[in-house]
Amino acid sequence: MKSFIKAVDRFSLLVDKVVTAVAVFVLVSMTVVTTAQIICRFFFTALSWSEELCRYLMIWLTFLGASMAVRRKAHIAVTFAVSQLPAKLKKIAACLVYALSLYFFLLLVIYGYRLMNFEAFQVAAGLGVSMRYPYMAIPVGGVLCAIHTVAHLLKLFEGDTPWE
Repeated sequence: MKSFIKAVDRFSLLVDKVVTAVAVFVLVSMTVVTTAQIICRFFFTALSWSEELCRYLMIWLTFLGASMAVRRKAHIAVTFAVSQLPAKLKKIAACLVYALSLYFFLLLVIYGYRLMNFEAFQVAAGLGVSMRYPYMAIPVGGVLCAIHTVAHLLKLFEGDTPWE
């Protein structure tokens, strides 16, 4: 069982490294496109697609960043009451939080997938691409967050301390 938990944690770490690299690429792309838009607006004519592209990249960056925060346990948490509990009750509370989080992320995947397919025939005005691609960030972000949540939940059973 310990080898399975370690394998899931290594997979979560690998996913996080890939997501971090993609998030950096998306952020750099946003910066380059915005800079190009400013230069073109000042010296030439404005780019018709740049604002829309940056908006969709921001959506992707939000969901990628959310998964990175789940991996690093960096989301905001109010732990005052939980920190007063004995160790066994802390673990039970952490299991409950991870289970509820996993449930939420799975709902995000299911309903995000439905929304993505519902919007697939809509076309973005400036870019001319299917709206499936911006909406795809929702189920992908849900899957990424679910992977990290499962890894945290399994590590909790191995003896990991919650909220630290």
